[in-house]
Amino acid sequence: MVCYIDILLRLKSYTLWQHLQAWTLDV
Repeated sequence: MVCYIDILLRLKSYTLWQHLQAWTLDV
């Protein structure tokens, strides 16, 4: 069984990465 916190961390880092990509694309 995968840890729930691990999923949250992965999701958070994934969304954070997408925000970073969008920000760099904006600049």
